[in-house]
Amino acid sequence: MEAIYQSKRLYVQEMKKLVGGDNPYMPPDQLAEEHNRCLKDAEQLFNETEMVGGQEFRRNYLNQLHREIDQEYDNFKKLNEIKNTTSIHATRTPAVLFTVMVAAYLVAKILGWCGFTLLANVLYVIAFIFTVLLLIWVLVPYTGGHKTVSAVIDLLADLIWDYMLCYIYTRAS
Repeated sequence: MEAIYQSKRLYVQEMKKLVGGDNPYMPPDQLAEEHNRCLKDAEQLFNETEMVGGQEFRRNYLNQLHREIDQEYDNFKKLNEIKNTTSIHATRTPAVLFTVMVAAYLVAKILGWCGFTLLANVLYVIAFIFTVLLLIWVLVPYTGGHKTVSAVIDLLADLIWDYMLCYIYTRAS
């Protein structure tokens, strides 16, 4: 068990130097290469550690080490993906939500001045809903859960972009 602990600790320390904290985004293929290198280092440390028991115990413990390292690798991939500011959803989703929010608010203001208060109030509600969606989308990655909520908001933003804003943008240019 000590061999697993030490090997996993080595893996986590090496990966934190590459992906953790203030380090910038790393492309997925490079991250996979670094994972494989760190995994080999951890396996080497594991194999150099003397253990009581036969090969069967060593093989079982090595499988356990691989499972634990795979879990850590998934965490590092998620952390790395959060840093990806060039992702389509990292820029498109907030831009779409903000655009709809501002457009609904401005049109509601104009309609309110013209006396169409019922329609203006509906647009105010739409602006409020998109404000809440934007706040939820921003806060979900920090909570660590509710990824489906974020995915649904991304899907909504993609639909709005594909069927409304992209059409308006191409017509305007």
